[in-house]
Amino acid sequence: MIRSLHLSRVRPALLAAALAALLCAGVALHATPGHAMTVLKVPLSELVKTSELVLHGQITRTRVIDRRAKGLAVFTEFTLRVVEVYKGDAKRVGRTFTWELVGGSTADGLTWSVPGMPTFQQGEEVVVLLEKHARGYTLTGAPQGKFHVFRDAKGISRVHRGLGDVHFVRRDAQGRMVHADSHAKPLLLQPPRFDQPLASLRKEIRGYVALHARQKAAAAKAPTGATAKPRVAVPLPRRALAPRKP
Repeated sequence: MIRSLHLSRVRPALLAAALAALLCAGVALHATPGHAMTVLKVPLSELVKTSELVLHGQITRTRVIDRRAKGLAVFTEFTLRVVEVYKGDAKRVGRTFTWELVGGSTADGLTWSVPGMPTFQQGEEVVVLLEKHARGYTLTGAPQGKFHVFRDAKGISRVHRGLGDVHFVRRDAQGRMVHADSHAKPLLLQPPRFDQPLASLRKEIRGYVALHARQKAAAAKAPTGATAKPRVAVPLPRRALAPRKP
């Protein structure tokens, strides 16, 4: 029998290692009722900006990596057959690419799970946003970094982002963390889910990549140091320069 093991039931040493892996992904964990993961809601433009790679492809392999003997947690390694690179150096990425996520694996009859963290199935087609950290690569913004690709009734490729059991927060005008809705509210007489075409997502991501490249180039050309205009010396009147009579 396989039992489910949440991180809250892991030994302190293993829990610390798992939390460290999640912090590398920019995830904050809080005791939020009904949720195990609190994530800052980030627009797609910022996710693309902080991602080193954005890849479209198909999951060809999942592998359990048990590092408990080293005082760490159980991880899952995913291998992606790359179809297209939306951001990054295609030559360096190669035909396949791998990354790891904490949990999502079964070891010794226990399933290690992180509520809210997305999972990947072998054969699944996805678009993933990946950022680099000390141990390799991980999803940018946790569940916000995965788009599931599917075909609709007309054969059009569309993407869906499942946000799962996650509590999203945002910063208000005063900089305080407040609750943020994770799902768009459907309009009346419209289907409850709006799934963007894959071609539209591809165009949007490539547009952000080009925009960020232009901004980076403009910043590199900007003069360094103070930008204030130099002060111009104003000549004093001649009578002010003349020596005073004793």
